[in-house]
Amino acid sequence: ARLAPISSQRLENARQLLERNQISEATSILEELDALDPVNPQITTLLAACIYRKHGVRDRMQLARTQALLSRAIALDEHNADAFHLLGCLEHDLNDPDLARRAWLRAIAIDPGHLPTQDALRALPPP
Repeated sequence: ARLAPISSQRLENARQLLERNQISEATSILEELDALDPVNPQITTLLAACIYRKHGVRDRMQLARTQALLSRAIALDEHNADAFHLLGCLEHDLNDPDLARRAWLRAIAIDPGHLPTQDALRALPPP
């Protein structure tokens, strides 16, 4: 989906806020954008990343929300390396290294240069 210029600017602003660990601010922008464009996998993936970074896997309701967002992001774009990477991180935190590895290998198959996924796979013990 192609965003209107104002939405593209807001998406980039949210991405920068997330990089600066300003999770609440990024989440607010992304929730607004997601309401306007629920079929945009970039927005959905970044919103999932915000919720995951804020809550991890501790809060069951937020975990379910993160999982639903990631499922939607992947359904919207099956070549979304960022969504598969995040799914791997979530599975790793849920103590399922096999599912984490599977998600991370999918991310690498999509984008062999995806550095966060390369690092995550290197840190896993051999299967």
